[in-house]
Amino acid sequence: GGSVLEPLAVRYADYAAWQRRVLGPAGEPDSLLRRELDFWRQNLAGLPEDHGLTLDRPRPVRASHRGGQVELDLGADLFQRAKLLAREEGCTPFMVVHAALVAALSRLGAGADLAIG
Repeated sequence: GGSVLEPLAVRYADYAAWQRRVLGPAGEPDSLLRRELDFWRQNLAGLPEDHGLTLDRPRPVRASHRGGQVELDLGADLFQRAKLLAREEGCTPFMVVHAALVAALSRLGAGADLAIG
C-alpha cells in the first residue's frame, strides 16, 4: 500500500466562503462579481443562438441544459504533439484541443463566433 494522505487544513466550504468575501454579492453594483458578470454579458452579447450546423436530430423545444461527454482517443502521437504545441503557446492541451474543435466546427459551417460550453 501507499502512504496515507493527511486531511487538508482547508476544505471546499472554506474556499466557497473566501470566494463570497472576495467577489461580493451579485446584486451590489460595485462588487467584483457584478463587474465580472457585466463583462461577460457585454462580451458575449450578440452571439448567435443557432450555430447553423446540420444536426442528426431536431433540437428539443425546451433545452434541458444537461451536459454530456464524448470520449475520443487521440492516440499517443497526436496527444504528444498537442502537449508540445500547448507548451510552445503557453496554454494547456485542453485549450489546444478546444481550439481544434472550434476550427473544425467553423469549417463545417458554424461561423466565426462560436460559444462552446
